[in-house]
Amino acid sequence: MKINNNILSFCIATYNRENTLKLSLPDLIEKIKKYEIKIFISDNASTDNTESYILSLQKVYPYIFYKKNETNIGADANFEKVLKFSDTKYRWLLNDHNGINDISSLEEIIKYLTTSDNIDILVVNEISRIKNIESRIYTNHEEVIIDLGWHMTLMSSLIYSEKIIQQANFKKYHGNIFLQTLVVFEYIASHDFKLLWLSHPVLKNFDIIGNPTWHNDVFNVFGKVWYNSIKSLPSNYSNAAKEKCIKDHGYYANMFTLERLEYFRTKGGISIRKVCRNLYYIYKVSNMKTVMSTIILCFIPMKHLKNFNLFIATIGYLKLIIKYPEYRKGLHVLFGIYIYRQDLQITFSATNPKWIKNLIIWACTHGISIDGAKNQLIPFANQYKILSRILRDY
Repeated sequence: MKINNNILSFCIATYNRENTLKLSLPDLIEKIKKYEIKIFISDNASTDNTESYILSLQKVYPYIFYKKNETNIGADANFEKVLKFSDTKYRWLLNDHNGINDISSLEEIIKYLTTSDNIDILVVNEISRIKNIESRIYTNHEEVIIDLGWHMTLMSSLIYSEKIIQQANFKKYHGNIFLQTLVVFEYIASHDFKLLWLSHPVLKNFDIIGNPTWHNDVFNVFGKVWYNSIKSLPSNYSNAAKEKCIKDHGYYANMFTLERLEYFRTKGGISIRKVCRNLYYIYKVSNMKTVMSTIILCFIPMKHLKNFNLFIATIGYLKLIIKYPEYRKGLHVLFGIYIYRQDLQITFSATNPKWIKNLIIWACTHGISIDGAKNQLIPFANQYKILSRILRDY
């Protein structure tokens, strides 16, 4: 398939993510190199070796275009900058830890963008996100936020047309973690548009190390800011549509399961002060069960939290070995790794013992990958998400 490399580009905003880029960029380049698709990178004044790494990649793949900010201008301004840095008709705002599953997915997207009339934005899926909505064209703004609104907080799911980038009011949302989503919601509320949704999983995730910065401020970000952001959308969105979009994020993204809440507690995201300050928003974005669980967690001393964590993980483990007896050997290995990690309070990172990585990889290559959020096994096809919620850095 011959591709015009002025149709689509990848836009990556990054900051101090050298190690993650070393995973994601070579994989991306391998898939797009024969099509000579451009990659635009805006480095937000990284202090690690990101610059030297990107410069070395430019020698291998000359279609990488790189700029480094003199100072850190903030994530949202950097998103805007990299989208405007690109010169192609469509611009994929790709998170630095994401990639595309296969070449066929890329070719399908290019085909849609070159043959469909006036697509304003394309929204793609990731494994374990939206499972019950078939690919389709949207032209109604309410249907978009009802069906896809929560999912569109995933930055890498969004491919923007040049027209939207030129007309979007980015500055209005500087300082808001959901800028990439809100500029689209605002635009489609007041313009005729075509949004193409692709239901099959296009994205994969390379980020098996590190923790997002919002983990210690979860109820401000995914409580207060998320709630107020959606509520502030133009009045031609109904209140019912806004409320559904708000609630759906917590539910479908598994933001407020007991395991996740316990993790946020260990990261400082849950405390009596933070819960009291955001109690109204916790309820508005979730339910009374979440409110009560959060309050209870506030009173569990941190020194006992590891035992509580182990209790929750044990329950999940027992459910799994009952449901999947044929995988017990692999599950024993994974659970043993989990207990080891708890005892030594370590995380799965580049500094961990090699044997622990090998055991995890062994288990997963034998079909053992746990989706702890739903207490079920998932296929190894998503090989870059080899860690379950039980094994992640809770």
